[in-house]
Amino acid sequence: MRSLNRQRANILFSSILQHGVVLSPNEVSKRERIFHRGDVLRWSDDEMLGHCKIGVSLQEMLGRMGEQNTQTGSLALHAIQISELLTVFTSEAYIACPAASAVDISIVLKAGCGPNDQLKAWAHALLLAKRARDGKGHSGNKPNTASAPPKDRLIAELRQTLEDVRVMFDKYGNEMMGKGWDLDVAAMETRAGTRLQIGVQQVG
Repeated sequence: MRSLNRQRANILFSSILQHGVVLSPNEVSKRERIFHRGDVLRWSDDEMLGHCKIGVSLQEMLGRMGEQNTQTGSLALHAIQISELLTVFTSEAYIACPAASAVDISIVLKAGCGPNDQLKAWAHALLLAKRARDGKGHSGNKPNTASAPPKDRLIAELRQTLEDVRVMFDKYGNEMMGKGWDLDVAAMETRAGTRLQIGVQQVG
């Protein structure tokens, strides 16, 4: 199979991120498990890093972050966080963010999100979980952000990992296609997910 599902994406992307090696579809198929839980984020050494839910609603993402007002269900308390997340992912067709547990990632897909965007989103989730597991993510101690509030550390981590994923696709995208991967087809959603429609409000 030349298309990437979640398990193949784990194998291919972790190999690139860890070793800078682009595996062929045949090489990836030799590492696939017959029984694989679809939401698992797994590294090239077969280490299970965490879980990822892709295609969730923005409300579900915020709920999984553990900050929703449990008494009223109101999302008003998230106004700043929502605006910051939208700013980080302005140029992307998705939003990725850790849940209350740093190794559980939620992905919101925006309207118009294509297969390549979904693959990039999964790679981003994989990298976030790996860095969190290694203590290098927003919950770890980084000299330049260790004294910053948790929210600021998280935003900084999202920006850095997003840039890393962009660089990966820019550098290895053609090589992945050259090895036989079809990046225009993605099987990342096991069922139809929701899409975030972002409108622009004009004042005046």
